[in-house]
Amino acid sequence: MLSELERILVRTLGSGQTTLTVLSKEWLSDSFVRVTVDCGQLFSFTPAFPTLWLRLWFPAGDASWHQRAFTIVGADEQCGRAHIEFTLHDGIASDWARAAEPGWTIQASLLGSKTPWGLRVDELAISKSKPIVLVGDMASLPAMNSLLGTLVTTPITAVVENRLASDAQVPVCASSRHQVIRCQHDSGPSVTDVAAQCVAQSSDSPRVWVALEAGKTRALVKRLRADHGITKTDLCSLGYWKAVA
Repeated sequence: MLSELERILVRTLGSGQTTLTVLSKEWLSDSFVRVTVDCGQLFSFTPAFPTLWLRLWFPAGDASWHQRAFTIVGADEQCGRAHIEFTLHDGIASDWARAAEPGWTIQASLLGSKTPWGLRVDELAISKSKPIVLVGDMASLPAMNSLLGTLVTTPITAVVENRLASDAQVPVCASSRHQVIRCQHDSGPSVTDVAAQCVAQSSDSPRVWVALEAGKTRALVKRLRADHGITKTDLCSLGYWKAVA
């Protein structure tokens, strides 16, 4: 009942509604899968932009629906296609991605997705001089890749936290202007320490984008603002998931 009320509320708030149709599926590692979809009417009410995300409605066995947010990657507006990438674990969205086959459909809502740092899409595209530090993990890697794929001439350092050995098989969309640093969550320097060091070593005050587990995101944001003077304007952050104690 609650999930149905959520769907009604999202519609009431003016969300754009579309149906995604599965076209193909590609395993990038044993725990990361890319699903290519036809986006239906999506690009008739929004242009594609980096970190664009949708609320997908996954059906549960009790006839209820559960929403999960996923980034649209590699969008081709002319063909109306894009990728949705899943870091697999236990859960309804991962179960759907494992089983998905061409022809499957899923309902999607567009509500709340914005470009990073409060910039317009055209401003983001021409924002090439100011260095950027991206900090994320496998859950937020699709969003990181959408930024890297757009800002190919911008000096960017991307700090990525791996959790599984197979995570290293999943490509980071880096150009010659980008530096990629991978951290292992259970060994070596922590992703937050490495990210803070990258910010400190930047030749100019950078824009920073942080999308880690919620607790790590909060801690790093607090550290960057207190110790490194990163302003609210130059800091974009979102806890992508929450660890279960």
